[in-house]
Amino acid sequence: MIILLRTLNLHEEELIQQLTARIISRQERNGAWKLFNDEESGNLS
Repeated sequence: MIILLRTLNLHEEELIQQLTARIISRQERNGAWKLFNDEESGNLS
């Protein structure tokens, strides 16, 4: 979504900041994201 907004040159900075914060909040300490809550080490892709 962020890439789409930037590509279309839409100046939705508040939305982009909210999306960015959401992405960062979901990242694990080891840099991975979990697809499922029971994953131990997460998923780098």
